[in-house]
Amino acid sequence: MMYPMVPTNNMFPVMGDDMGFVPNGYAGMTMVPPPPPSHGGDYTMDLEAELNHLKEEKACMKIEELLNSFIVLLNKTILLTKQQMLVEKMMELSKENVNPKKGGL
Repeated sequence: MMYPMVPTNNMFPVMGDDMGFVPNGYAGMTMVPPPPPSHGGDYTMDLEAELNHLKEEKACMKIEELLNSFIVLLNKTILLTKQQMLVEKMMELSKENVNPKKGGL
């Protein structure tokens, strides 16, 4: 099935009512630049202060997370050390219990 080849602008005006086809793109239009950023306004200073506050909170949260990880690791190390000391003490006691029996025979 073939469709009639008609330029789009003849069927539907592209740039608004009665503008017609513009062969050079946007040649007849003026560009309006965005407004310059305001410097030193209260609004900007408030946003900057809020951003700094959020950065500080994020840094504190990272430090707290690292501290918690360190505490967990330290507790594991302490428990393993106590367990190792207990095992060594039990080994020593078992050696003491074996030695008198051998010597008494």
